Amino acid sequence: MNNKVEKFFENNKSVCYSIRSVAKKTGMKKRTVHAICANSESIKKLQNNELVGCGRQNLNLFFS
Repeated sequence: MNNKVEKFFENNKSVCYSIRSVAKKTGMKKRTVHAICANSESIKKLQNNELVGCGRQNLNLFFS
């Protein structure tokens, strides 16, 4: 846990955030945040998108 994204998710447990939200709150690029979230073992992707939104768009939501 040595980067801003993992620290952000560690401080905000059990809350789902999109790539855009995390990028804005950490001050990093969206592309970098997505790469960190995709390769991290401590950050998981929300699989059931029926829990969030209307289902019209595919959302990339991550949580810790």
